[in-house]
Amino acid sequence: SSRAHKYETLNQHPKSKEYDLSHVRFLISGAAPLSKELTEQLLKVIPNAQVGQGYGRPLVVFILLV
Repeated sequence: SSRAHKYETLNQHPKSKEYDLSHVRFLISGAAPLSKELTEQLLKVIPNAQVGQGYGRPLVVFILLV
């Protein structure tokens, strides 16, 4: 999926480790689920983030509650 692909690209890009991403607090994915493995890899690159997943209308409610 395109959404998961963007997180995979961020996770695998060599320059992502050169930047301080500690200020990122939330990652939200919709339209396609992130695998457990990709989620764990992202949290290594962006350790302070919480990962949220949602699909369709429930995603809107999740974003509003965050």
